[in-house]
Amino acid sequence: MKKRKIIWVIVIILCLFILDRFFWMPERAERLWLNERGRNLGDPIAYNQDFTIEGNRILFKDNKDKENFPAVHENRKSEFYFAGCYFGSLYLYDLKRKEMIVYSKN
Repeated sequence: MKKRKIIWVIVIILCLFILDRFFWMPERAERLWLNERGRNLGDPIAYNQDFTIEGNRILFKDNKDKENFPAVHENRKSEFYFAGCYFGSLYLYDLKRKEMIVYSKN
């Protein structure tokens, strides 16, 4: 009986995690973010102004030109995975360079 309760609790937590990942987490990312650590992809960055989320990918817009923002322009050329948005932080994973970039809400 105790094993069954533990299994149910694990299943419920897993379902909540999946629901959060696909329904509520993208809504939490819709704000202004400040660079906390990792490469600079723009500081600050804002949803729909600098980036959009498509599935698990972060797509940066070409609004930072090479002449005025050379480092940011170069850093945005990589591929980014939307790792999460938890406890006031936005986590982006760079798939090519294999590093985590963290932004915090302002």
